[in-house]
Amino acid sequence: MNESTVRKRISVLKENGVIKWYIQIDTSQIGLKTEASLGVDVEASKILPAGRKFLEIQGVRMVFHCSGEHDFWLVVWTTDREQLSRIVDKVSAVDGVVKVLPSVLVERILKKE
Repeated sequence: MNESTVRKRISVLKENGVIKWYIQIDTSQIGLKTEASLGVDVEASKILPAGRKFLEIQGVRMVFHCSGEHDFWLVVWTTDREQLSRIVDKVSAVDGVVKVLPSVLVERILKKE
């Protein structure tokens, strides 16, 4: 198969939403030495407004509304644990938040390609 055929097929798959690209960032290279996930429980009537508020908090990089143990998982990148503590305080202060459980990333294990 020639290169132009492969490019066209990939382009069609991207346009149809079958292929999505994600970039992996080595946060330590940009001064963000602490990564954490926050499991967040929120009052049922305030789920969507709380999710939108989480996106406004500096340091919160991703917000996932999910089923299971917590209502939300937040991915947080910070310069240090003090900044993480301040972010946890801000998340806790969002209207409707009942509980915040932080887990600090110890090591990222990458798949060898």
